[in-house]
Amino acid sequence: MAIKTPPKVRLSTLTFGGRYREDTYEDGKAAYEKLQKLALVTEDIKELGFSGRNNQEIKVDFIPTHRDENGVSLKTLHLMSNQSMPLGNLQESEITRLQQLIMLIQSSGADISRVYVEDFRTDTTITFDGYASTTALTEDELYTYLRKTNRSIGTFESIKKYEEDFNQTTNERFRFGFDELDHLYTCSEYTEAGTCTGIRLTVRYQYPGLSEDNEHLLADVTAILNLLDNTMQDINSYELFIAEENDEGEWFKEVHFTKQERDQFESVENFIEVKF
Repeated sequence: MAIKTPPKVRLSTLTFGGRYREDTYEDGKAAYEKLQKLALVTEDIKELGFSGRNNQEIKVDFIPTHRDENGVSLKTLHLMSNQSMPLGNLQESEITRLQQLIMLIQSSGADISRVYVEDFRTDTTITFDGYASTTALTEDELYTYLRKTNRSIGTFESIKKYEEDFNQTTNERFRFGFDELDHLYTCSEYTEAGTCTGIRLTVRYQYPGLSEDNEHLLADVTAILNLLDNTMQDINSYELFIAEENDEGEWFKEVHFTKQERDQFESVENFIEVKF
């Protein structure tokens, strides 16, 4: 008696936000099979200091909208780090543990396409793509590749490098960053190796101050531009947003420009006259 292959059953689930997630019986079955293989090393993964998302059990998920050339959905693994993973010490203190994690996953034969490791303490997520998840790499090779593919590492390194320069430039009239909890800036361009070369920066200026009537405006804008154009040697492009802010946090006059626009003016005085 011939065994009939079950038909492809496609399930549609309405998710939060009104979007439909479609997946098939084959997707769920394959994810379960990967989980069975991963179960061989699950306890070892926990001993390394990792747990499932939201401290739940470790499970394999899949992305129904991302499939390989054979139509098979990509299998993913979301993990939480039970100890802090500060980006500043990632290479020194965490890369050994991360390499051991990937080696365990590879040894299980589960063939996971994406691995996400989250640290809620530092609001950090390290992503291992298909190459990093399936290729045997030394610690140095793994860190180099993660730096190239995880933009948050390059952003952190850049901010750490210039943080003191920003602190020295700041005065009682202006502050850097969108708000008190925001990073100093965000990186918008990177080299192939992951070095930040372009930034978006917000400056909150004391209200009212963005006018030629302000006797300090020339000195302040000169200091800000000197920081961007001369001190930050790695940065080839920037987008600067300066806004007046009162004590209640309300924004008023806004000035926005790019490095390309700034370079069109020979003097800061002429630049202020036109832009402010």
